[in-house]
Amino acid sequence: MGENEQNVNTQETVEQPATEQEQNAEQQSNAFNLPGISPQTRDHVLEEIRKFSQKQVVWQRLSSLCILGALICIVVVLFIVVPRVLETLDHINSVAAKVETSLENVDVMVNEMTDASKNLNQLVGENSTSLTDAIDKMAGVDYDGLNQAIQDLQDAVGPMASFFNRFR
Repeated sequence: MGENEQNVNTQETVEQPATEQEQNAEQQSNAFNLPGISPQTRDHVLEEIRKFSQKQVVWQRLSSLCILGALICIVVVLFIVVPRVLETLDHINSVAAKVETSLENVDVMVNEMTDASKNLNQLVGENSTSLTDAIDKMAGVDYDGLNQAIQDLQDAVGPMASFFNRFR
């Protein structure tokens, strides 16, 4: 009975996989053989599904190319544009530092000019009486009389100057 049991067990194991394969094949064919749908309709539906799948593949490839293009643009920006922007920012920082120094110098100059104008105001204030007196004295000068005196001197010295010019 030992051999018969082994033969039976061997035959059962051999028959089982064939039965499972047949069952799987039958289930797959039943999946596409729906009741009430003719084989031509089924073939048409499968053809439409295949066409739709092909369109999806084309759109997915196009989308992948667009993503690749965007990635290339990002890489270009990272390696070309960003260093230039950083360089420009460095220049802007150096110019800003120079401007800040210049503004400090302008502040110093403004303070010095303010002090100078205060000193000038003080000088004018202290010497205003002296300046007023000098202006009054200049206003008191008789310019007509002075001009007449100069003319008289010229009339008196003129003939003597021409006499001495003859001996030269």
